[in-house]
Formats: sequence, structure tokens, C-alpha cells
Amino acid sequence: MALVITGNKSTKLKGGTDYGSHLDEPVLKAPSAMAKIEKQKTYMGKPNGEVEQSEEKIHDGVIIPAHRLCQIHASGQHTVNLGNYESAKIMVGLTMPADKDDIDNAYDFAISWVSTRIEKEIKDSKN
Repeated sequence: MALVITGNKSTKLKGGTDYGSHLDEPVLKAPSAMAKIEKQKTYMGKPNGEVEQSEEKIHDGVIIPAHRLCQIHASGQHTVNLGNYESAKIMVGLTMPADKDDIDNAYDFAISWVSTRIEKEIKDSKN
């Protein structure tokens, strides 16, 4: 994922704040946090139909000084028994930027978001 340099020392943010004026390095706009959801149905252990894929933007990229920019990825999967030898495999992943000073909180958020989304997809697949 490429990062775009949006300026240095004179980057203007909303509200007229000159965030980069006290920095001696570039300020980067991190990529947006994106989630990927995939669902695959199987019959007797063999794929049965197309893989349903979707992407969802969780939030827009934020402005972070280059030396503090990190990226986090969390993913999980669950196979749901649909009965009659059918199942659905649900895979959810989230990739998001994080400030290295706040990486533990960002990781906790990513794990929680993925777990919650898998639970939602499980309920949806049973209906």
C-alpha cells in the first residue's frame, strides 16, 4: 500500500491548523482503514458457488508524522454448519494505519472489530 506525502512543515489541516510547522520531517496521510469480507459456501466439503467478496472503508486515512506511521492487520475466519452437509466459511480482515505511540489500542480495536464482524456474518449466514 503506497503512502502519499501531502506536505511538510506547512501542511494545512481543516480548521487552519498548521500541523507540520514544528516538524522537520514529512507529514504523511495514512491510507484509509479497509475491511475485506469473504464468504464461501461448501457442500460435502467442496466449494458450492462463488466466493462472495466485499470491501468496506472503516475510516478515512489520518495525518501522521512519517516516523510514527505503522500499519496493523487483523483477520479471522469461522466455518458455520448450515445443516444438510452444507457449511459457510466466513473470512474477515481489517488493515488500518496506526500511530506507533498508540499501536496497542489500535490493535485491540482491530481484533475487536474483526470478532464483532465475524459474529454478525455468522448470524446473517444462518438466516
